[in-house]
Amino acid sequence: MSPTVLAFISAFCFASTQVTAKRGLQSVSVEASLVVSLGCAWVVIAAITLWSSPGPMSLASGAVFAATGLITPGISRWASVTGVERLGPSISSPLQQGARPLLAVLGAALLLGEDLSWTRAAGVACVVIGAWTLGTVRPEVVSESLVEGNPERNGRWQRASWRRAIRPGIVWPLLAALSYAISDILVKNELGKSPEPFFGATIALGAAWVGWGLLATTVPGVRKRLRFGQGIRWFILSGCLAGVANLSLYSALDKGDVSLVAPTVGSQPLIVFILSALLLRGIERIDRSTVLGGLLIVAGTTLVSI
Repeated sequence: MSPTVLAFISAFCFASTQVTAKRGLQSVSVEASLVVSLGCAWVVIAAITLWSSPGPMSLASGAVFAATGLITPGISRWASVTGVERLGPSISSPLQQGARPLLAVLGAALLLGEDLSWTRAAGVACVVIGAWTLGTVRPEVVSESLVEGNPERNGRWQRASWRRAIRPGIVWPLLAALSYAISDILVKNELGKSPEPFFGATIALGAAWVGWGLLATTVPGVRKRLRFGQGIRWFILSGCLAGVANLSLYSALDKGDVSLVAPTVGSQPLIVFILSALLLRGIERIDRSTVLGGLLIVAGTTLVSI
């Protein structure tokens, strides 16, 4: 398969993990979700890797993939799920996937020597505008009110404040975006030396799962926050989807440039909007500014990938 097709498969699966995570977080804590979803993702990846019979890998490359796994999905998945919990997938996903290609494309140009163009610069502008639309919120203000106890102001129009404020929780999708961008560059660089994407993904996911397992069993603060509920089945599904998403991503990076793969994976918001409308009725509200910001980010990521 071409790197573009593989990147789109990864985008669909990653988008699905955002929506299923929101469903599961109604009764499961973020920490518990990570232990379950990372474990399921690793089982899926390990089974496919074993079936594909990969070639040998050097200890140095294995160590790099393990370190990369601690970043993504070790840190990125934690930040991503927390962003979904605080903001909802329809806001968190576009912010995350808008910032990710910007950081990845700039990093690839500086560190890997990949080319930039004016078209990609226009895409960057669209992404920035879309991210600002989603990352800020305009507080609701009553335009007309009757002020009790003050006859002089009764029935008068009150001036509405249109000042936008930074949306609380925006740091989480941005942290996830930074982690994913760093991982994209490291994985692409290492696959150039040891082209075994499935084996690399298995090592990375395994390191992330072991890392969170150790935190859950040895750190009292993390252990206290473990909460399992009926929503755990959503994280089993989310983990399986994440496994396929990571395999597709590693394969796409093995065959294509970061500046093509990262923006294509960043097309997730449109898929998130559709799935949210189908699966998150009554849980998440999608308004016009959310859709506008998401569409701008998708348009920007498309231009960046041209």
